[in-house]
Amino acid sequence: MEVKQRRLNLIVVDSIIITGFFLLWMVCNNSFKNGDLGFWNITCAIGACAIFLFGLSSYKKRGVKSYNIFIFTYFGTLMLNTLNISGYQTPKEAKDVYYYFIGGIVFIIWLYLGETFSIKRHWALKIKQLNKKRLFTIILMMYVLLSFLNFLRNGIPVLGGLYSSTALNMYKESGISGICMILSYILLILSSDSNSKKKYIIYSVVIFIEGVLKFSRGNIFRILLFLLIVFIRKETVRKNIRKYKKKVLVFVIAIIVGFGLVGNFRTIIRGESTNNNVASWINMSINTNINLGSFSWIYGYTAINFDTMKMVYSQNRTNSISTFTAPLARIISGSDTIEQYNLEHILDTNRIYSAFSVNSMKVFLAPYIQDLGYLFFVELSLVGLVYMFFIMYSRNYHHEGLYSYILMLIILCVCGNYLFISTYIYVIIGSIILLSITRPEKEEKNA
Repeated sequence: MEVKQRRLNLIVVDSIIITGFFLLWMVCNNSFKNGDLGFWNITCAIGACAIFLFGLSSYKKRGVKSYNIFIFTYFGTLMLNTLNISGYQTPKEAKDVYYYFIGGIVFIIWLYLGETFSIKRHWALKIKQLNKKRLFTIILMMYVLLSFLNFLRNGIPVLGGLYSSTALNMYKESGISGICMILSYILLILSSDSNSKKKYIIYSVVIFIEGVLKFSRGNIFRILLFLLIVFIRKETVRKNIRKYKKKVLVFVIAIIVGFGLVGNFRTIIRGESTNNNVASWINMSINTNINLGSFSWIYGYTAINFDTMKMVYSQNRTNSISTFTAPLARIISGSDTIEQYNLEHILDTNRIYSAFSVNSMKVFLAPYIQDLGYLFFVELSLVGLVYMFFIMYSRNYHHEGLYSYILMLIILCVCGNYLFISTYIYVIIGSIILLSITRPEKEEKNA
């Protein structure tokens, strides 16, 4: 009887989502000048909605899994994209559907394999010699000292008075800034596996340095997103998540609204708004007449990226797996010779969408398409294989912090290729090494 009731509830929820989405889809595509009622946009909408509902069903049965999170983020954002709210969006074509769905489905398969298979314990390093508390102290001291050195040599961004992306980049020093970011996330990952209340001190230090002193909305958003995922995962394991559903919902809404409000504030102090009317500026930036600033910020940083990704269709193919080899190439050759894609995307955007000034990132598939064109799924599968092992390791050894960090990168997949940017890959590899050579907290207590 209980099983039947759950199935009935799921059918009701699915029906509400389908009805609500397609009513909104019809209204938006009939109301906006770039409305797309064509066959391929309808196909995208139906396909994305169907896979989204599949993810919802899987979540109900299996809980928070990496492939479910990817489905909700990637295909949920694609559903938003089909509303065509921005005037800079172009009609969908057959190749768009091919790239969107082949890429999404291929990556889901690899994530699913990572959640299904396990690593034999003897694969990992068996050295458990380092004391975790001492390791925390060493890493924290290195992080604070390097951050202080960077501020001493280049200044403190929040005190600089200039807050454009170009101006803020002037405060970064090649090498030191990257190491600081790597150490900050390693601290967050390691401390998230600890039951000590001292971890909140580490959280505060990282947020203060990375978010406040460096005046980075992106850093604050990513750190808060990571901490939210850690909280949800832990309470799900303890089966207490139902008690916190309302609080989690409020926190998610606060992050979204806060992202928009901080963006508004930053726009004002940069002098980019018109008569301090930020809502008009952001709406013009994505060419929409929806008078809702926070939503426009989110749409400009997520849904529209499926359209900015189209820029790579016409670019020359590298005919290599340069994106996959970039982390290794960065170590060997240095940061100036690799990840050129990430340096050129601003020029591409200004060239094609000259008025689009909110964001110039693309969905994570873009660099793989630029490398191999229609065969992009080959390189993407290599990335998926790597993440399959990352997930297997974090699951098998119950490293919730590392698993939560991977989920964070998966959620950010619609904002760019966070999944295989060198710095973020180094964080995962560094965390795995350190987690493999430290004594678990339980053993330290018994020692």
